[in-house]
Amino acid sequence: MKKFLFLLVLSVAAQWLVAQVEVTVMLPNPCTGVGIEEYVLPGSAMDFDVYPNPSDGNFTLSIRDEVKVGKVGVSIMGMQGDLIMRESYFSSNQEMQTQINLNSLAAGTYVITVEGERGKLSKKIIVTR
Repeated sequence: MKKFLFLLVLSVAAQWLVAQVEVTVMLPNPCTGVGIEEYVLPGSAMDFDVYPNPSDGNFTLSIRDEVKVGKVGVSIMGMQGDLIMRESYFSSNQEMQTQINLNSLAAGTYVITVEGERGKLSKKIIVTR
């Protein structure tokens, strides 16, 4: 359990309001403090792999779905939430692969998100130098 104390200052109709706000965050495992949004529709078998991971910036993205991959959006974000890349792909097959080149990025941890018609999955990727 971790407590945070914030000082909130608002200006409303030329008057200043000041409030102290305490937020308590409870995590089952303190090592899992960074969450990655993820959902998949019930009965869906959408999944993806990105390899090699870690990599020098050249990754292979492999997306699978039990029905068909369909239209998917792939985005890469920095750990501060900055959008680095967004691409769209389509496949009428159950699996597709594409190459992702992140050679221009600094070494670090990034989040890759694949969002399709049947769900959204995210994973961490690591660029090394």
